[in-house]
Amino acid sequence: MALLLAGGAGGAGINVTIGGNTAGVGALVSSGTLTLAGGPNLTVSQDGNAISVSAAAQSVQTQVMSAGISGGNTAGDTGTVSRQLVLAGGNNVTLSGSTNGSSMTITVSAAAQTEQTQSRFNLTLSGNTAGALALISSGVMTLAGGNNITLSQAGNAVTISAFSQTAPVVSNAIQSVGTATVSGTNTSRFAADDHVHAGVPVAGISGGNTAGQTGTRYGSVAFAGGANITLSGATAAGGQTITISGGGGGAAPTLNIFDNQWAGTLSSMGTSHGTLWVYPLAGVNNVFPGNMTVETAMLMLSGNMTGATSVTGAQTYSLDLGIYTLSASSTLNLLNSAQSTWAYSANSNNSSMVNGARWLTLASSLFSAQFALSQTNYWLGLLIRSSGVAPAMSWLGIRHYHTGTASGTVGTSGNTNNSSLLWGIFAGRSSVSRSDLPSTIHRSALRGEDVGLMPRLVLNNVQSVF
Repeated sequence: MALLLAGGAGGAGINVTIGGNTAGVGALVSSGTLTLAGGPNLTVSQDGNAISVSAAAQSVQTQVMSAGISGGNTAGDTGTVSRQLVLAGGNNVTLSGSTNGSSMTITVSAAAQTEQTQSRFNLTLSGNTAGALALISSGVMTLAGGNNITLSQAGNAVTISAFSQTAPVVSNAIQSVGTATVSGTNTSRFAADDHVHAGVPVAGISGGNTAGQTGTRYGSVAFAGGANITLSGATAAGGQTITISGGGGGAAPTLNIFDNQWAGTLSSMGTSHGTLWVYPLAGVNNVFPGNMTVETAMLMLSGNMTGATSVTGAQTYSLDLGIYTLSASSTLNLLNSAQSTWAYSANSNNSSMVNGARWLTLASSLFSAQFALSQTNYWLGLLIRSSGVAPAMSWLGIRHYHTGTASGTVGTSGNTNNSSLLWGIFAGRSSVSRSDLPSTIHRSALRGEDVGLMPRLVLNNVQSVF
């Protein structure tokens, strides 16, 4: 089909070209004839001045596509599906889409990764170590064998082995060195280059109070304890410490009789009911002179029976004897004790039973424990009580202290008035009445007045009576 293009009046015409979805080379047609030609699947038809352009009839085309997941690291339903596939971002996965016309670009992004520190353990070295120590909490730790150390591994087991050691060869015997020039007979065996001999010392006795051979000698020196001398040895770190102790005249003697009084004239001192009297057992602050297991203790008393009631009335007496030891510096502790009780019914002859000097005997069976004494300080506690019409008994003994009381102190340390001072260490009487011997006696519980006389006590394993 041709289309004639002619200029109209005034020379005006039509300019025709092609546009849109075109092919070939487009050109502007302003005159002449424009021919329309049907292309593939297009039909150009004309009816008068009407031109029709028709395309071939179209049918619906079925687009078949299948997609899905299969194989690899998958989860959920697997396989393929048709028609529609939707992508969804999972944990730590982001899907980003970008469309361009009829197409889309999909970007799959995972979360940014950082190096993670696994703090499962903290490991370092201790004990006999060398080098710079560091704390290892992650990564790889490598064990390396040092000098004479072998590391071996079997699976997850690591074995550390040291070099096999053998005992060095030593001399068969230690030879004594007689002089500083002796080198020994095993000359093929030599010491390390830093080995130094101390030399051969000399020792002996010389000067002072000596006996026997004097002077010094090479070799061994042996110490021997002589009379009343005790040697005590203590070894430590290759040396020995020797302690030399002097005895007090040899071993303590074993006594069969002990008398706390020496030559002198006996005196008497009245007692009072329930009063505790305390004295040093072995005289004025003396140590007991030996070892003794006592069988009989004999105490000297005196009764003064005057007046009708004293002569004929019923009487009961009780005497407690205690042996005390010193604790710290201001307290006595009861070590042993005994009690003797005797009574008289009303009788006109009572005066003949009590009057005058009398021995009171206490057998060892009356004591609370075995009556055994050794060379140390002891104190004697005496407590006498009476009831009925019994007159007070008197102690018989020798006076060692003043009969009155001390007035105080004088001198550079200061003048003080103090009537509670004692005449000797724990030599006094209780300030309150007592019904039994106390287990402890404190210094402050005693007074010093009227204790000048020390009762006579004889400990006797020879005869039950004199």
